[in-house]
Amino acid sequence: MGKSKWALVLAAVVVLGAVAAAYAAARVDAPAADVVRAKCFQVVDSDGKSRIELRTGLDGNPLISAMDKDGKLRLLLGFSGDGGMTLAMYDKNHKWRMALGVGDDDEPVLILKDAKEQTRVEVSGRSGGPMLRLFDENGRACAGLGVSEDGRSHLALTDGEHLRATLMVLKDGSPALTLWNDRGKIGASLDITDDKPGLSLWDRGGMNRAELSIGREGLVGPRLTLADERGRPRVGLGVAADGLPAMVMWDKADEVLWQAP
Repeated sequence: MGKSKWALVLAAVVVLGAVAAAYAAARVDAPAADVVRAKCFQVVDSDGKSRIELRTGLDGNPLISAMDKDGKLRLLLGFSGDGGMTLAMYDKNHKWRMALGVGDDDEPVLILKDAKEQTRVEVSGRSGGPMLRLFDENGRACAGLGVSEDGRSHLALTDGEHLRATLMVLKDGSPALTLWNDRGKIGASLDITDDKPGLSLWDRGGMNRAELSIGREGLVGPRLTLADERGRPRVGLGVAADGLPAMVMWDKADEVLWQAP
């Protein structure tokens, strides 16, 4: 190699060295920018695939999304214009399976969905009391468990269309079980009020026809009352305070027909 070529190589090495030194110095010593502006930020993997994105949606609200190695959306964090926010998670088939959010009313909610994106579980933290609801494969509410604002805890069961059973504990600790028929009418109820148990039965039209209780309405012992289709009592059977049985019968005008003793 001639002297001229050696001179060119040497000059090139000197220039490259100077550029590298300047670049390193800029990376170490240059002050950080106060503001970085962009419509979208992407974090890519070693294959150049976008895995995390920070951008704004069509409504102008911020979105943070995360993708798997195949580029499928698996997580999305979004904010709404009314002040709410939602964290949504997707399965490998891009089906929405879970959402955790806070609405514009500041009430938190958790939603779980099946592979068909049908809501199956909903947990809400309402100001009136927390609530857990379970849904069938058609999205119909089948069960609910919650605590009301006045302190009552309750469990409700449905057939998907009508309420069929409720179990409740009042704030004072009194329990109550109510069963409903397929018309949505009360069919039976069992409760304990002031430590006095009672059972009531209704016909299909929702009329109270029979009551069995202990210690209610001023009586010490048990009492059975049978009513007609209008809900008027016709027969009463009980045990008096002295331990003797007592029975009374009424006519349609509510006049006593017979009683003993």
